[in-house]
Amino acid sequence: MHHRVVRIGDRGPGPRQRRAGVRDGDHTCNGSVVHGIGVRNAAMVYMETLNRKVYEWSHEEARRASMEAGQQLFGCEGLRAVRDAWNAVGVPRHPDEPTC
Repeated sequence: MHHRVVRIGDRGPGPRQRRAGVRDGDHTCNGSVVHGIGVRNAAMVYMETLNRKVYEWSHEEARRASMEAGQQLFGCEGLRAVRDAWNAVGVPRHPDEPTC
């Protein structure tokens, strides 16, 4: 079973949304199906994202930072997994987020 990080920090999407997409192949609130990168890999993305954290940031900025971390650590697969998790909980795109 694969898992993924869905939210960063102590504020953000509620408990139902945080659980959305936790297991590989889970259906989410928006009807999409997400594919995880594994618990250990998700934890690595989370920690790298925290290393990028600025004093205050929006959900969109957290999305961008975590996508950059996913891409740095795991290439396009990591970026897509993080992007899909943010999409599953309805966080909009950041204009400067990375792509593959």
